[in-house]
Amino acid sequence: MFYDNPKCTKLSDRIFIYKNIIPQEIMNEVNKDLENFQRTMPENIWSSNNWYEDKVCPPMPSTFLVWKFMSELIHPEIVIHPMRSLMIAEPHDEGMFVHADSPGMGREDEIFEIDTWSACCSLQYGMTAYFGEFTGGELYYPNINPDGTIKVGTDISKERLEEPCLVIQPEAGDVVLHGACKPYDHGTKVTTSGTRFVFSNFALNSEDNPGTFYNYKTPEWYEQIGQYKNPTEQQLNEWAGPLKVNPKFADVIQEKVRIMDERRSKEGI
Repeated sequence: MFYDNPKCTKLSDRIFIYKNIIPQEIMNEVNKDLENFQRTMPENIWSSNNWYEDKVCPPMPSTFLVWKFMSELIHPEIVIHPMRSLMIAEPHDEGMFVHADSPGMGREDEIFEIDTWSACCSLQYGMTAYFGEFTGGELYYPNINPDGTIKVGTDISKERLEEPCLVIQPEAGDVVLHGACKPYDHGTKVTTSGTRFVFSNFALNSEDNPGTFYNYKTPEWYEQIGQYKNPTEQQLNEWAGPLKVNPKFADVIQEKVRIMDERRSKEGI
């Protein structure tokens, strides 16, 4: 299992951290991409929540290497869907609001994001990798005590947010894996210096893949993208798109794309 890795430390029942595990050669490739990074509004934000609008990098070639490395850590029991962007946090940004990555199976009506991968209620974990030079930006879990035990009740009240809880200070090269559903609600504190880049993804059991992407290392995955040492931009874009659209959100996604296209047209992008 993924937690058998000697660099994996269990902090709670479903919270794990791999310290300084990302190979230096991958770190170097990400840092090369980040040398030319300029923070701008992304062309097409995947989230319906405005909080994300200026906090997502454009796709970068090196993120495919990060995705493959993270997939290898959890293979074969768990998979993550395609993703090509990093999230950004700087000192002038607010921390991230407390949330669970998934409401849980059988609670599809509680999904508040546009789930293009049709996977939200199948998620087992959220998985994040860290880059950049930064301080602050800690992960915190209001429902988890500092010793990793679970608190009684799962309502995130103002009083609970003021209670001591489990806090993780991630650093560049770390990977964190935490439960996707309650009681593993989590947020991030304000980044106090530098720029914190996070490759954030969602993890689910391999057999729960709804068919919107190919599982890592399957013959279909190798045929689509895995056979290429240096995939082209077009191949990466095709890989990063769902194989089919969740019909529940098809109209919402189409309208969002229309609005973004209209805005780009007005701005001459």
